[in-house]
Parts: sequence; C-alpha cells; structure tokens
Amino acid sequence: MLGLTPTAAIWSNGNTPKIKWNKWNKGGEKTCNTSEIMLHFVFPSFSLSGSSLSFVTQLKYLGHLMEDTLYDDSDINRELRCLFTRANVLNRRFWRCSVAVKLRLFRTFCLCFYDLSLWKYYKVGTMNKLAAAYIKCVNIFLATLNLVV
Repeated sequence: MLGLTPTAAIWSNGNTPKIKWNKWNKGGEKTCNTSEIMLHFVFPSFSLSGSSLSFVTQLKYLGHLMEDTLYDDSDINRELRCLFTRANVLNRRFWRCSVAVKLRLFRTFCLCFYDLSLWKYYKVGTMNKLAAAYIKCVNIFLATLNLVV
C-alpha cells in the first residue's frame, strides 16, 4: 500500500468510509427531511512527523479566501474592506485634484475586481453591501455627499 493516501487505503481494504448524518442545527443523528440534513464524511486523521494535522474551515490561497462551505461571502467582505481602504487612501492623497483626475484615479485603483469572475456562491445581501459600498466610495471620493442638501 505504498504511495496511497489514507482515504485510498480505507477504500482498498474493503472498508467503506463512515458516514455521519447531522442535522444543520443539532449534532445528534437524525433521520428526517434530506433538505435539513448535511452529509459529513469522517476522514481519518493525518499526521506529519508524529503530530496530528487538523482541518481548517477557511484558508487564503493566492490572496483569495476559500471556505469549506464553498461560499464566497468572506472573499467579498475582504474585497469590500480593500475597496474602502483604497478609496480612503486616494481621498487623503488627492483631495485637491479636479473631478476628471479623481475619476481617472478611481477607475484605475478602485475598479480592479479581478476575483469577481470567481465568485459563484454568495448571499444576495453580501453583494448588495458591495454595491452600496462602491456607491459610497464614489460619493466620498468625489465629495458629493457634502453637496447634497
């Protein structure tokens, strides 16, 4: 069995993986509606140099946050924070510039959503927050909030 991962070793021995059905809100074993049940595989523990490795729920890979639930809400919130940061930096440094220069700077530095095409599963409220934050950053940077009476 050299070169096989622990999961492959379980399958090759004829043992099937242990499947535990958990209800979303409670951890007890239930037999109820399949829309309320989540399938969890109990994986064998992995070890490296004698210490057991744990599974993580969230990791950062190439600057993007990835979750075990495959939702992109945390990555959208990260992009939201970066948008506010970039808009505030531009506002502090270029507050005396004309509107045309500010628009060019905003398009250059704040409209680079490279990971937008990677987002597939997200909540509608999270995307609405991003749209509202974009409008708020434009208004703050162009100082149109002060012009509204």
